[in-house]
Amino acid sequence: MINLHVETDTPQPKLSKDEEKTLLDYLGPRVKNTKFYDLIKGFECEHDIAYRGSAYQSRHIIKGSLYEPWDVTSWSKDHNVALNFASECYVPEDLLEEIMEEEGLTVEEAFDLFVPVLFVWKNALGLDVNDILPDQVFKSEKEIITQYMNFRVEEIEELPLNNHKLHKSYFKVLVSLDRSNI
Repeated sequence: MINLHVETDTPQPKLSKDEEKTLLDYLGPRVKNTKFYDLIKGFECEHDIAYRGSAYQSRHIIKGSLYEPWDVTSWSKDHNVALNFASECYVPEDLLEEIMEEEGLTVEEAFDLFVPVLFVWKNALGLDVNDILPDQVFKSEKEIITQYMNFRVEEIEELPLNNHKLHKSYFKVLVSLDRSNI
């Protein structure tokens, strides 16, 4: 069983107006630019725990394997928010198409490769959106934004997913920052 210990997070400094606009451009239409990447690095701080809910290929959920998310990823400080994202089991269309082409699968067969996963990261590093923009629209998501990080799968636990149409369970996966390429 994955043991979770929660403490107090480190507070982050305030944004300038230009930095605030850069962050808001990302939160709404998801516009990324050089300023945005610098902003994440400049406001990155440690958080006791973060969760990321996602659809993930079940064949890649292996202890010791590498989890390589996109260049910028959103995590949440709220377990339930992330679990809701996991249970949606959203798979980007371009990823499905890539798998279908590479493996000669139908849409249904490609989609069936994915399962709901709740990634858990202790001592997470990232920009805490609510701490520096407390009145933004998505504040209930308790979002932490990270960039260019890869993770090692440390522990895996399959748990029931109640009242879900497609999946009866999800995987809770404890990850740690992979420092092999740092």
